[in-house]
Amino acid sequence: MAYIVKNSNAKEQPKSELNKKSSERGYKSLFVWQKATELAYEVYCLTRLFPKEEIFGLVSQLRRSALSVPTNIVEGWARFNKNELKHFLKIAMGSITEVEFLLEFSHKLKYMPDQEYEKIEKLRRQVAPWLGISIKPLKVKATKRPVTK
Repeated sequence: MAYIVKNSNAKEQPKSELNKKSSERGYKSLFVWQKATELAYEVYCLTRLFPKEEIFGLVSQLRRSALSVPTNIVEGWARFNKNELKHFLKIAMGSITEVEFLLEFSHKLKYMPDQEYEKIEKLRRQVAPWLGISIKPLKVKATKRPVTK
């Protein structure tokens, strides 16, 4: 499985993490988790500027979907099972797509300046492909189930 980690030169580089124990590397070494966490933090900071009437609407939904991305990466990583990891990475992919829509919608409502929107959208576009890259090598062979009557 190709997880993305930072090397000592701070460049992005795929490395195989499948055969390493969680305690050796951990989810914190995953580049995709690092970027997703940065995105969630930026979303929290940005939504502080939204109108107060949106605190239980758009702010809440955007924060939850942004935080769902790194949270699902962590939960999938902790399961020690390819099927479950793939499942949680797919949930994270759905959440990053939800973040995309909510950011566009917020920008359309003029809740953020163009410059802030472009900055956070650039960060979001960095996360989404890495989720896809992380999901792809997790092909799991289907097992035949015994037929029961």
